Amino acid sequence: MRAPADVFRRVADDSLRALAPGSRARLETTVSMLGRLAVSASAPATPHEDLLEAARTAEALGDPALTARVLGGYDVPSVWPRSDDPERSLALADVALRTLDALPADAATAARTRLRVLVAVETRGLPGREGREHAEAAVRGARDLRDPGLLCSALGALALHACDRAGLAAERDRLGAEIVALARRHDLPSAEVQGLLVRLQASGALGRTAEGDALARELDDVSARHERPRAAVLVSGYRAMRAAEDGAPDAGDRLTAAVRALDDAGMPGVVDGLLPLALLGLDLVRGRARPLPTDGWGPYAPWVRPLVRVRTGDRPGARAALDRLPDPPPGLLLEALWCVVAQAATEAGHAGARTRARTALAPARHEVAGAGSGLVTFGPVADRLDPAVGSAAGTP
Repeated sequence: MRAPADVFRRVADDSLRALAPGSRARLETTVSMLGRLAVSASAPATPHEDLLEAARTAEALGDPALTARVLGGYDVPSVWPRSDDPERSLALADVALRTLDALPADAATAARTRLRVLVAVETRGLPGREGREHAEAAVRGARDLRDPGLLCSALGALALHACDRAGLAAERDRLGAEIVALARRHDLPSAEVQGLLVRLQASGALGRTAEGDALARELDDVSARHERPRAAVLVSGYRAMRAAEDGAPDAGDRLTAAVRALDDAGMPGVVDGLLPLALLGLDLVRGRARPLPTDGWGPYAPWVRPLVRVRTGDRPGARAALDRLPDPPPGLLLEALWCVVAQAATEAGHAGARTRARTALAPARHEVAGAGSGLVTFGPVADRLDPAVGSAAGTP
């Protein structure tokens, strides 16, 4: 028997063949089908290239209303504040911003709101407030329209930006709870899965293990019922993180298997650099200080490099790297990266960097670092704020 995603691909191909190449109807239908495939397939091809091509084709026709419909037709919930394809995400955001400017003054509020959602989603994980401001404007627009589906999309976009500083897990939890409530009242399966995942991540950060475990069980049922295989993979990652929190002797193996499953599910924005970071977190939770690999850290390399250097004996190099280190980018691993900086500063004896990290972490005093990802843990933030806390390799 064919898998549902395979059946849908065949039907989609047949539907597209019935539409004239380059036609407006074909553009809009293509984008709608891309969105459906993205939520139903276990490891879909990256849709950004096709979406960007469709958007640019629509834009070239000189019809901003059509371009807005094309871009607004791709509404795929996300719970990870880093794009799988950052370059194309920025290109899509640029098209959406140009379209917002080109729309006539009397354009439908819904069209503008959908464009703002897309801008917010495609600029997630970037410094600055533009993405959050577009998400907040989208929430206001969707509330005014009383459109539950659009409001779920806008709230989900805002959740992606509710990690631009430490200590915002409670805000993410509130957003997730509203998404779930709306989705259940209005039969919106994709939004329900998104809201539950946002809450699962937030429960990890807030240290609510019983609530998180209950949400994981609920997601098992919902993701199976609505055929959302990627959600099930994220739930497996959560359970590996919980094994690390519970001190399971096989936690390292379980984290490794979970990250490999994420990779198999086609989530490069999540996977890149995640495994060594997860194992580093496990070491910090267990109080171990071991030599670290010099590469494989992906986007997290700048904030891990000082710790790598100090553990290879290059204390001056570590201190120099800490001197010029930028703030970590927004994301669900923001607190984890500040913990790495604090650890490096402790081991390198860099009081200024240690103070800087602890100041940034202070608003998250009652959270669990890294656990907001639902995938890794670096232990209680309070441990990094305690001047008496150091590692076996470092002196506070």
